[in-house]
Parts: sequence; C-alpha cells; structure tokens
Amino acid sequence: MVIAAYGKVRAGSVRYHHHTEEEGGQGWSVLPRRHHGHFSLLLCLVVRGSLGLSQLLWSSKRSKTLLKTQLKQSLQERALLKAHVTQMKESLQQVQLERDEYAEHIKGERARWQERMRQMSQELWTLKKEKQHNMHRVEELERSLSQFNNQMAEPLPPESPAVAPEEELQHLRKELERVSAELQAQVKNNQHVSLLNQAQKERLRRQEERLQQLAEPQSGVEELNKSALHLEQPVEGLQEKLREVETVTSTHKEPEAAVSAPGTGGESVSGEIPRALQEVMEKLERGLMDLLEEKADLRERVEKLEHQFIQYWRKRCHQ
Repeated sequence: MVIAAYGKVRAGSVRYHHHTEEEGGQGWSVLPRRHHGHFSLLLCLVVRGSLGLSQLLWSSKRSKTLLKTQLKQSLQERALLKAHVTQMKESLQQVQLERDEYAEHIKGERARWQERMRQMSQELWTLKKEKQHNMHRVEELERSLSQFNNQMAEPLPPESPAVAPEEELQHLRKELERVSAELQAQVKNNQHVSLLNQAQKERLRRQEERLQQLAEPQSGVEELNKSALHLEQPVEGLQEKLREVETVTSTHKEPEAAVSAPGTGGESVSGEIPRALQEVMEKLERGLMDLLEEKADLRERVEKLEHQFIQYWRKRCHQ
C-alpha cells in the first residue's frame, strides 16, 4: 500500500485529506507539484522508520526466544545439579554414620590399648625393679666368687676338708648361671614390650589418618551447596531482565502508532527504543555469560567431589 501511494505521488495525482478554516469542514484537494518532493521525502522516512522498527521487533522477539530457551536449559541443569547435590548429601550422611561408628570403635580400641599399655608399663616397671635386684645379687655373687678365689689361692689348713670348697664353687656357678638366664629372659621380655608399644602407636596413627579421611568429603559437599545457592541468584536476575524485555516489547507492538507524527515519531523510534533494547540485551548477555561460567565451575566441583568419593571407596574396599 505504501509503494502504491508513493507511485501516485510520483505521477502527480495524490490527494490528501485536510481541514480548511474558510470552509469550516473537511474535503479533498490536489497536492501541488512543488510539494511533491517534500512529501516523497517524508514518505520515505516514514517507510524507512517502519521497516527499521519491524526489523528491531523481529530481532528482539528472536533474542527473547533464544534467551527463553537458554534460561529453560539453565533451569533444567540447575534442577539436575540440585538432585545431584541431594544425592551427595544422602551419601554424605551415610559416610558420616559410618565415620561415627568407626570413631566409636576407634575410641573403644584406644581405651583398651591404653589400659593394656598401662598394664605393660606397670609390668615394665616391675621388671626394672627385679632387674636392679638381680644386678645387686649378681654383684654380691661376684664378690663372693672373688673372695672364694682368693681363699682358694691361700694354702689350706690341714684340718679343713678338701671336698667342701669344690661343692661350694659348683653351687656358686649354678647360682650365677641361673641369675644370668633370668637376666636374659627379662631383657627379651623388655624388647618384646617395646615392639608391642611401637606397633600399637603405629596402629593408632593409621586409625587417626583414616578418621581424618572420612571427614574430608563433608567440606566438599558444603562448598557445593554454597555454589548451588550462589547459582540461583543469576537465574533470578536473568528472569527479571527477561520480563523487562517482554514489557518493552509489549509497549511497542503497534509500529503505526509509534510513527504517527511525521516530524518527530521516526526519530524517537529510531533513537530511544533501539538504545533501550540494546542496553537490556547487553545486560542479559552479560548475565547469561556469568551464569554459564558459574555453571561450568559448579560442574567441575561436582566432578572433583565425585572423584574424591570414588578414591575413598576404592581405598576402603582394598582395606
């Protein structure tokens, strides 16, 4: 229709409807030829503004559809992440229960081994006392043996019997051998007690390390929960910006009303509306990029936490 009207203007037969003050009514009149160029230029501006607004509205509708699709995908992925976080929480609760049971078991074993170590320490103290007593006894026997050797070196009186010193010497040797055997047995017992103490300390250290490994997955799930909560904020902001785009688009659905004034309508449509829509679209794109980065970071953390759980269960199965 606009092209047909433009053709009529070029032919010089366009009529326009105007109101004359002299007649006090309405009527039709022929447009003078000297005004044909101005009217053609005005008509071209109107047509160009209408086409630009149509293209802008079509581009905004397409961008809005794309944003809705991306927002829907983000919401679906957020729901999947929430479900995965819930599953991880359940696994964490199970691990915490097992950790508590294992901690109670370690606590009971530690108490029993502490009691055992206390008894062994008491036995060791008793053995040390016996060792000191036996050392004094050995020293006394050595002194007696040296005295006996000195006596044997001296000439014997004729009235002393010859058999008595040999019997006493054999008795002293047997006593010395018995005391030496007791000392060797005590030394072996002390070495065995020391080995048991070292083995018990090593076992307690390993149990404490395993208890610390059981406590590590809890911090990873708490960090994952914080990331999921932080992800909800950009999604809500993206929804608000999408509602702003829908509001701006709904207020400019009638391009004819926006360009009804020939002198100023075309400039306002081609100036203010595109800038406003462009700013909103840029904000939406920035928010969407931030959301995608947050989503990638959260997925990486989830994969890392899954890897930690897999390593933990493998270690536990091997043990």
